[in-house]
Amino acid sequence: MDGALPAAQPPPPVWTGAGGPRALRITGRLADGWIPQYGDDWRSAAVREARAVIDDAALRAGRDPAEVGTCYNISATLTSRDLARTRDEDGRWIGGSARQWVDELVTAVTDYDAGGFTTTITDRSGQATLDLATRFAQDVIGPVRDATR
Repeated sequence: MDGALPAAQPPPPVWTGAGGPRALRITGRLADGWIPQYGDDWRSAAVREARAVIDDAALRAGRDPAEVGTCYNISATLTSRDLARTRDEDGRWIGGSARQWVDELVTAVTDYDAGGFTTTITDRSGQATLDLATRFAQDVIGPVRDATR
């Protein structure tokens, strides 16, 4: 129809990669979610302190802090066997077996309020393959979803 206006659409969600105090406060006041710059270290003081700024800003704006999700961006390895150490010297997640991934991601959801993950999965040589992605989907994503429902 000529002159007809398009149907109103809800606004798209806005997620930030905020790191500084001002941007974190804006995230808390206005954004739908936050992707920490140090997304492979949800146990860190840096994430905890940044999230506190977001939560405080959300409360001051009259919002429930739970309305601002957190999505962690992870780049790590998927191994066929358990690793003796799944975190580097700075405490960042480096990967491990499917079982170790499931344990870690379930903990990130249940204890650290992770609302989602983006991932780059490689093998120990640094290769990302379709077979590895398929294995990750079957052996990690499914069990994590099942355990966190």
